[in-house]
Amino acid sequence: MISPLPVTIRPMEPRDVSTAARFSKPAIHGDVDQETIAEWFSRCIMEPEVFAHVATIGSQEVVGIGLSSPGHYVCESERAVILRLLAVDEPYQGRKIGEQLLVSLLTLCMTGFTCVALYVDSRNERAKSLYQKFGFQRAEVSEDIPSIADYLLLEGIQTVEYRRLFHELKRALEDRLTRAEFSFVG
Repeated sequence: MISPLPVTIRPMEPRDVSTAARFSKPAIHGDVDQETIAEWFSRCIMEPEVFAHVATIGSQEVVGIGLSSPGHYVCESERAVILRLLAVDEPYQGRKIGEQLLVSLLTLCMTGFTCVALYVDSRNERAKSLYQKFGFQRAEVSEDIPSIADYLLLEGIQTVEYRRLFHELKRALEDRLTRAEFSFVG
């Protein structure tokens, strides 16, 4: 088993866009080129409502990205957010970087949102397992979604019960990462 790798999570900056676009391409469905992805990231980091964060190691090498934005249409709540992308560069997968990004994004979401939704590749069991561990559940949607995607929903992130579960999961993750500095910035 590959050991977990502590990272620094920080807001995405313009200098991160091309690297994040390169390794995010496999996580984005459809025929989208790297330049288009980079343009999308550049627009996202300029939007105050978008949470765009990167995971970095060493001398700020970008190895992961998490991107979410408000989306009231995803559940009954008007304070909902959509997790649009969570991607980790392939050589770094399996080292808890995606989990660290998810914790960071959920921490931000807990500051005022009540619901988080996402689409995940239905063949990606590792990703689905991670999301389900954090309370996401498969939900049915009326809109057309690709047959290779599952729609997952996390409701009640403001409840005491969910906050308790979240803090237990976050503490367990931090315990696994005690060998190196682990920090959330921004």
